[in-house]
Amino acid sequence: MAAQNKKTLASSRLTVFRAAFSGKRPLSRKSLLLVLAPVALIIAVFAIYLVVAKQQGSEQVKIIALSRQKFGEGDFVSPIADLERLHKNYPDNQNVINTLIDFYSQRALNITTTGNDTLILVNMATLAAELESKNATDPRSFQLRGALSFAKHNFGEAAKNYEKAYNLNKEQNFSKGLFTELAHRAGHAYFFSLNLEKAEEYYELALSHSPDNLGAKINLAIMRMSQGKFSDAIKLLDEVLTADPSRHVRFYALLNRATAQSALGNRKGAEEDVVESYSLEPQNPLVLVYMGEIAADRKNLDEAVRFFNLALYYNPDLAKAHYDLAKVYRDKGDVAQAKVKIQEAIQALPRDLSLNPIKKKFLTEQFSSFAKKIGA
Repeated sequence: MAAQNKKTLASSRLTVFRAAFSGKRPLSRKSLLLVLAPVALIIAVFAIYLVVAKQQGSEQVKIIALSRQKFGEGDFVSPIADLERLHKNYPDNQNVINTLIDFYSQRALNITTTGNDTLILVNMATLAAELESKNATDPRSFQLRGALSFAKHNFGEAAKNYEKAYNLNKEQNFSKGLFTELAHRAGHAYFFSLNLEKAEEYYELALSHSPDNLGAKINLAIMRMSQGKFSDAIKLLDEVLTADPSRHVRFYALLNRATAQSALGNRKGAEEDVVESYSLEPQNPLVLVYMGEIAADRKNLDEAVRFFNLALYYNPDLAKAHYDLAKVYRDKGDVAQAKVKIQEAIQALPRDLSLNPIKKKFLTEQFSSFAKKIGA
């Protein structure tokens, strides 16, 4: 009976529609309702769809913006987790994918291959495979391969993947905004593989695409310092600092400028940069080492020990903190403890992700020399 009524209603609507568009007779109110009701329903459903889609899009934009803000402030964990969840819910949202790849590429610079970081590596590989399955020459898949190789310390392989991604992006005109990122990452990978000529080429290429790219300027400055070109490094870091960078970028620019100024004998300027860095991120283990070194230079040995131990509390693998503690204990006359700390410094060196290969090589020689002097 219900089926028959439904069929009759559909037949009535069809008859009314035919009459409405034939012009044979005017429509009654009941007939008009029969015509307009389904149209109104379709319009209402579509309107609801647009509202929901707009709300979802707005929510996605908010999550991405908040994630970028937190990432820029030095939180490298929760923003990635937030975007991974967002990507799971909206797998085709290109803005989410591109932001997630950007975060992965930056996270790869100081990631480990154990613990919670293992999951990030798996997710990076999964996303790379997803992109490859849709487009075998998608430059972003090679960008992710580069990040994966860098995270595993296969720097030469990382450089090749980033360079491949750059060239594919150029051939396909895939994304203008991607040129700077890929050139920057290629330069960094070449730097870590000790190919300084190619590193400089790609850092300069990144800046040719985006002269205001602060990350590329900082990394180029670090490379200049490794070449002994401290004045050139300071010039680049001054440009970064005058560009009103985020707190985290300013922190690293100041810390690296302190290193360059110290190398040039400007102790006062170096200390001022360190103190300002400390005011920006007082729990960052890198600046705690610098603060300990200032205290040690001033013969405030107990204060130096406090800073170095605090740095190691936040990051037990900071080889320089172990080494600086060894020197302080030697100066305090505790040679036995100095021997313990220099051995810990030597053991931590391979695990210290804060060091580039050139700095690591220099410290290896420095640690060995100190160990011999104290008979460790």
